[in-house]
Amino acid sequence: MARRVLEFVLAHPQTDTGYAAVVTRLQQEVAQADTAGVQQDSGIEREHAAIGRRTVLRDAVRSQHLVRLSRIVKRAAKEHPELYGRFTLPTHNTPNRGFLNKAKSMLATATEMKDVLSTLGLGDTFIDELTQAVAALEGATTDAHVARNDHVGASAQLDQIASVAAVDVSVLDTFVKRIYGNDPMTMAAWQSAKNIAGPFRKGEEAETPEPAPAPEPVAPPPVPPVPSAAGQQ
Repeated sequence: MARRVLEFVLAHPQTDTGYAAVVTRLQQEVAQADTAGVQQDSGIEREHAAIGRRTVLRDAVRSQHLVRLSRIVKRAAKEHPELYGRFTLPTHNTPNRGFLNKAKSMLATATEMKDVLSTLGLGDTFIDELTQAVAALEGATTDAHVARNDHVGASAQLDQIASVAAVDVSVLDTFVKRIYGNDPMTMAAWQSAKNIAGPFRKGEEAETPEPAPAPEPVAPPPVPPVPSAAGQQ
């Protein structure tokens, strides 16, 4: 709506300094909204990309590293009781932060006990690979949080800009009505520019028209009286 109004007032310039000042403010607000809109879209896209990357990395950490570590320890627990209960595998539905903390804990313990684990078939490069995988997983998690903060902040900024711009549009409305009040075509164009439904905020709905009243019920026709037995005779 602010952009449509800006297009209108720029096409109908006036020498009045007050009118020009409000138009300048509206130009700045539309430019700020463009910047915030780009930040909002970019943040949403980056969050989605980071979440997808995190999902792939999380699956790889679990299936390629933690499962191997857990099964090797389970296999060797009898001969090495010191390993018992040290490497519990996180479930598939563990929250992301809990999963990351668990992976870090298992990595720290595996690093501490790598001399024993290496003799059980853990793999020569396992510790290095798990270290890199956990770091990548944490990086994707951080990227998702940063991107979400960016687009949530941009959305809040857009709401604020919209509120301020709406006030400036209402001020311009007083100028336009005074200047073009007797020009039906121009006023129709102005109304079209500033009267745009929505966007509706969360929790708001468009006004629903009231239902038409139900028609009054029609009384049934009277039932004729049943003749008496005497009358029938």
